Amino acid sequence: SHEIRTPINTIIGLNEMILRDTESAEIREDAENIEAAGKMLLHLINDILDMSKLKSGKMELIISKFDTAAMISEVDSMISIRAREKDLSFNVEVAKDVPAFLKGDDVRIKQILINLLNNSVKYTNEGSVKLSVNAREDKDSDSVTIIFAVSDTGIGIKKESIPYLFDAFLRVDSENNKMIEGTGLGLSIVRQFVDLMDGDISVESEYNKGTTFTVELPLGREGQELIDMAKTRGGVGTRKKYVPMFKAPDANLLVVDDNSMNIKVVERLLRDTGVRIDTASSGEQALAKTLINRYDIILMDHEMPNMNGIECFHRIREQEDGHSSDSKIVALTANAGQDNANLYANEGFDGFLSKPVNSELLEKEIIRLLPDKLLV
Repeated sequence: SHEIRTPINTIIGLNEMILRDTESAEIREDAENIEAAGKMLLHLINDILDMSKLKSGKMELIISKFDTAAMISEVDSMISIRAREKDLSFNVEVAKDVPAFLKGDDVRIKQILINLLNNSVKYTNEGSVKLSVNAREDKDSDSVTIIFAVSDTGIGIKKESIPYLFDAFLRVDSENNKMIEGTGLGLSIVRQFVDLMDGDISVESEYNKGTTFTVELPLGREGQELIDMAKTRGGVGTRKKYVPMFKAPDANLLVVDDNSMNIKVVERLLRDTGVRIDTASSGEQALAKTLINRYDIILMDHEMPNMNGIECFHRIREQEDGHSSDSKIVALTANAGQDNANLYANEGFDGFLSKPVNSELLEKEIIRLLPDKLLV
């Protein structure tokens, strides 16, 4: 995971700068295609890691409030590009009574939808793929069942194959599917995530005519506001112009990373915020700089030679005459997942961000940690 995420961080991070800076519609469309492809690659990496966690019983759901339309829009933007590559029609239909905000593990819900939709696109050679989202009120006023249906006009599934659909690494009807690439993990992960969420999944299919997967998930309702898909950007060519969330020209940040491209990504992503950025390519260099300089926030990589980020963190804290011994230190690392988030929290880090770094989350974390007096 760490070795794969490091180059993806460069691809997605610098591509973000192309999206911000270009005035060309053609270049913007190309960059949005790169963005979607990078996210799909990251999704596949997460699938492999999650299967390992599921098998070892270490998978935990992260329950939080999320924006329903934003989640659906992100899935839409990723799948629409894959569908367009095969000249397929891709439609998203969302009922008006779906809540605007829900409570659940939106990351895992996105994985469920992306896996189902990716399969539909993969096994459909002509026609269409559709995602439908509906809501069913539960007796408990604080919860609602969200019904996701993924339909396609693809090759379908033989009745005798349906009981084996959710087995890991098993691809049914392999004779007809031998030219189609895939890991064989997607549907197995979907079933296990649905079970973790106390949901239900069913499938209806007619061979050579199409398939519909239906997923029902009980989720918390956050407020009474209903969804408005028009508020989200959704799709290529409609990305909003980037505006930094804050300005902080008097803030001092130190980025510690042995990979020069990772440092460049952070510098470029924070360029428009005005923060002053210093860099260190090793733990030893970071210690030398924190001894004589005051930094408001330190972004610390973990996997570095000689001295890793955790050791460097503790040694900064222990510097008796250090000017940054009480600085806010955030782990910014390719070691992703909640288990790693817990590791850094237990070590005493002030925050955690995973690579590929999300520019919005990066800015929000800096806003959270910087003193108000430094924010403009």
